[in-house]
Amino acid sequence: KRRITENFYPPNHPILIGDLAAELGMSRTPVRDALIALEKDGLIELSARQGMRVLPLTIRDMEDLYDALTCLETRVAELVAAHGFSEAELRPLADALSRMEAALRVPDLDQWADADEDFHRNMIALCGNRHIARLANATWDRIRRARYLSLRLVPLPVRSNEEHRKLLDAFREGNAERARSVHYAQRIRSSEKIVEVLKRFHLAE
Repeated sequence: KRRITENFYPPNHPILIGDLAAELGMSRTPVRDALIALEKDGLIELSARQGMRVLPLTIRDMEDLYDALTCLETRVAELVAAHGFSEAELRPLADALSRMEAALRVPDLDQWADADEDFHRNMIALCGNRHIARLANATWDRIRRARYLSLRLVPLPVRSNEEHRKLLDAFREGNAERARSVHYAQRIRSSEKIVEVLKRFHLAE
């Protein structure tokens, strides 16, 4: 999954199960089982020749996925703020944000992207609704390719760090309405920026 979502295997990349098993140093059975799961996640297409093809990105897919993530994460933000977590319970979010800020001082965009994803995944884990969490995490798996493709084609995400800081403050205050509005605005802005870059540089099929 990581090789696909970080574009090590680019869109339309074909590979046989036997070759993939040899490359990973594993037997064919667990590799085949993993590929079946990845096909259900919408990342690959299995072929009759006992192989797989990485499914391409499309602009419509990205727009729909970001719409879904905006809906899911906006509700996640409300739930986390309404719960009133302690500073210790919010520590993973604070640590991830500190890593995001440190990464931009270098700057190291790969480290920033990893820390940003950790912030979101930890936030999702705190929401208390396992169905929303499952859907949100699955959507994150689908959009990682677009994020890595566009990361170096947009300005440094300084504003994103500022918005994440406001969101963390809303969690500390237990202000669900502020958390919802801050995160909704951030998700919409980020989504529009990434989709615009994909269109401008023809990075999606």
